[in-house]
Amino acid sequence: MKKFVLAMTFVATVAATSLVGVMPAANAADATLSYSEFMATDTYKEFAALSSAYNAAILTKSNIVVEMHTTVSAMGQVQTIDLAISANKTSAKADMTMPDPTTGKSVTISYGYANGSYYQNMLMWAGSGAKNAQEAAGRLGKSETSTVILDSSIPPDGLESIDPASVFGGKNLDVTQGLMAQAASLKFSPMTKSADITDPTSTDYDFTLGMPATALTPAVNYEVLYEFDATGAMRHLEMNGGLPGTLVMSVTADISSPDVLALDLPTDTVHAKAFNAMVKQVTAEKSVTASANAIAAKAKALAKASKKALTAKHITDAAKTLKAKVTTVKNGVKLTTTYKGVKGSVCVITAAGITNVNHC
Repeated sequence: MKKFVLAMTFVATVAATSLVGVMPAANAADATLSYSEFMATDTYKEFAALSSAYNAAILTKSNIVVEMHTTVSAMGQVQTIDLAISANKTSAKADMTMPDPTTGKSVTISYGYANGSYYQNMLMWAGSGAKNAQEAAGRLGKSETSTVILDSSIPPDGLESIDPASVFGGKNLDVTQGLMAQAASLKFSPMTKSADITDPTSTDYDFTLGMPATALTPAVNYEVLYEFDATGAMRHLEMNGGLPGTLVMSVTADISSPDVLALDLPTDTVHAKAFNAMVKQVTAEKSVTASANAIAAKAKALAKASKKALTAKHITDAAKTLKAKVTTVKNGVKLTTTYKGVKGSVCVITAAGITNVNHC
């Protein structure tokens, strides 16, 4: 799942970069300006000023919601990702829905940010796949529906940064990332300004960017649109490009700033450090379990030979006979070892003539 998340999260922007040269231009004649020429146009300067004002205004808001939708269709195969991010100035959460590569059914990955750390659903957390992880979860009273606090300000592998600084700073709104990194080699059309088709009170800024044709590859172009409402707030972005029947890509984002935003933090949680420590403890215990079972078996044999009920002395005598390194405890012995800095112990004890081997 970890590799799948990484691949799917960036499928649109990576596709935009790696598939340069595959798609013929949709409007190649329009994209003739260099990046510096594009930025020098009056409409772009107006757009840049409006964007700058919006970036400053959004920082004064208490809440922000970003909803992104990405679709890539290649040779009849369609992959879709929906990413919804909600954030206030201290916390954030996100839900990303995508098709499972094995079953084709939709799966949703939920994760969040609070108190300076990311958190993630146990089922999707990479650490839940470690050896002995399931037993460790049981020891801690947790299950696949629990939430793991990652104790880190770095997002889980393959997932977008959704800390408040990233969301309010617009990091999640760059629908052209992966392409604009090559701005020096791209060509641009003049930016146009027009009333939005669905809402005439809003204004659209639209342009085309792409890679010029070479002797070996055709030109590749994408249309990019930014929509601002009557107050100057950016509310919609999109990028579209491709060849119908071969490859089509669409990335859209909608932004809003609601006055009220519910960000309920999970209550059934476990810290990653505590979980990993329990995994190591369980692993340490299992490394001495065989010895503990051998002591229990030998103690039973000694008791049978003495024709008496099994006692703690039979257990300690068995440990001595087997030359096992143990510590004497009430009614038996304890075997202890360390795995990656974490101790684990297994006790062999007796009660009413019956031996019991268990972690202790």
